[in-house]
Amino acid sequence: MEPLEAWRRLGYRQRMDVLPHARQGRPHPDPEMAATAVGWARWWRAQPLSRHVLSALGFTLKLYALLALALLATLLTGGTASIEPGSTILGSVAGGLLTTAAIIAARVLWVRADAAKVERVHAGIPLSGTMR
Repeated sequence: MEPLEAWRRLGYRQRMDVLPHARQGRPHPDPEMAATAVGWARWWRAQPLSRHVLSALGFTLKLYALLALALLATLLTGGTASIEPGSTILGSVAGGLLTTAAIIAARVLWVRADAAKVERVHAGIPLSGTMR
């Protein structure tokens, strides 16, 4: 089974259980989950940057969809949305693009760091700055 598929089969809660252990410098106590996590980490780190960016873009689009739903809920419950006087479409688009780029960059760095921590911790390499 491909490492990404095995990682996804763990389920969200199990995946999120592995990462705090790695962030704290501890391997996961379940050897099977740990092996799956290491397989995913190695696979992820071997992927090209373009794959990381596309994955982060998907995350960003989901985030924007949630924000749009929140705005819609606000409007449907009697709230208001307004654009400040003097703001321009170009400024709004540029701000949106910069925000999107920042979210994508942060997500790429975050996931790459998590993958590196999972791999290092399960290889027995201590993380710098962690307490045991």
